[in-house]
Amino acid sequence: EDVLGCAGFSCLCLRFAAFFYENLSLLHGAEIERDGVMRNSFADLPLPWIAGEDAGKVAAAALLYPERFGSVAAVYPSGVRLYRYSEIADVLGKHLHRAVRHETIPQQEWIERIVALGEDDRRINPDMARHIATLGAGLSGPLPPANRMVEETIEGTPLSLEQALASGRLGWSSSAH
Repeated sequence: EDVLGCAGFSCLCLRFAAFFYENLSLLHGAEIERDGVMRNSFADLPLPWIAGEDAGKVAAAALLYPERFGSVAAVYPSGVRLYRYSEIADVLGKHLHRAVRHETIPQQEWIERIVALGEDDRRINPDMARHIATLGAGLSGPLPPANRMVEETIEGTPLSLEQALASGRLGWSSSAH
């Protein structure tokens, strides 16, 4: 953002204030498969969630219809649905036809778990591990209310977690379990 601004470009920065459904399988898929548990440093608070596809639709709208976003340099689209990790575990459990639960673990333990995942998955690196584990450990109270930017920007209804799972977009097939 700074480089583009210093170069004289007028930019609209999309800073999604949400967690992506796709990260559930990336960060928790193996241990859900193995143990039926999602372990992370997040307390069981309502957090905003969004499908990557819907975030992509907001980005496309920003390119095609920048006037929809006004003259601000940055916007903060929030997730379209608030889920607690215990609710996500319930939704995943129903989809996978097995018990799934959430367990809050210490920040450093989750960093180590994420870094270990990165040994087999190039999408994960130590910086990502530190960022997300620190974010999880740092959230201890209610977040600001969700805004309706995604719903107002995209055509159609944003995907719920249930819809994203049913579509196969998240890599979990209910018939495989």
